[in-house]
Amino acid sequence: MISSSTLIPVPFRGATLFVVNHEGQPFTPMKPIVEGMGLAWQTQHRKLQTNIKRWGITEMVIPSDGGEQAATCLPLRKLPGWLMTIHPNKVKPEIRETVVAYQNECDDVLWKYWTEGAAHNLRFRPDKTRKALPGGLTVEQQDAVKALIKSRVDILAHRHQAKAAITCWSAIKSKFGVSYKEVPAECFGEVLSLVARLPLEGELLKAERGPYAFPASFWQTAPHERIGFLTWQDLVNAEARPLPALLNRLTDDGNDVEGARVEYLAMRHIMELQHLILSNVARDVMSYPNRGLTFTLR
Repeated sequence: MISSSTLIPVPFRGATLFVVNHEGQPFTPMKPIVEGMGLAWQTQHRKLQTNIKRWGITEMVIPSDGGEQAATCLPLRKLPGWLMTIHPNKVKPEIRETVVAYQNECDDVLWKYWTEGAAHNLRFRPDKTRKALPGGLTVEQQDAVKALIKSRVDILAHRHQAKAAITCWSAIKSKFGVSYKEVPAECFGEVLSLVARLPLEGELLKAERGPYAFPASFWQTAPHERIGFLTWQDLVNAEARPLPALLNRLTDDGNDVEGARVEYLAMRHIMELQHLILSNVARDVMSYPNRGLTFTLR
């Protein structure tokens, strides 16, 4: 159990959250956040414990009104990703607005307190009264960025969503050096372009053609034809047969495939013998109707 060296209380929507200094990095106790959202701590704690390495969970001893207490703390940099694992449409309607508020504002408020000691009026306000930072993205632009990230994250498998969300938000901070709300309004298009083209783990991307590409279309004689069956003549007359070409490339890349080459040559030899035998049988059968009994008229 680690003892925290610095504890910063953070007021947020009627609750008190905390930022904890651990080895120079900001962590946040998760129980106040979970309970502040109106969620059951036992359930969320169990989910966190099932993937400690993924979330970087650290157990710390922090001071409280009742004395020192153990707290499950999450690195602040991972909080946005964890918040994205909570689906507002799956929680009780009466806490849905609060959950959305935490997702929209909680990480920014905690970060401001960590870096500047105060949030500077970044606390949640209803949509009608929210204001953009001077020179930063407008409220509408902020909502567009959130919507784009959400649309990219939501189509991924659940196990990839948290990491994808972190990737998106981190890319913005890395590119512009500030949180997304502080990005100059004139850079709005750049933000959207950056998020839209980010490669995210779990996406179904078109695979690049590798060095061993021998698609079945090799055997198509014309683009409109479909593959039906291959004859011996197809195999014999092919200018560059895929299998020996594949073995040659594997060999050129430093792989020992002589066992596979011997098997291929043996099978080809057997096929050649079988083709010769069957060809002779077919020739004899075709000539059979022209044969008969030779006799002499007297």
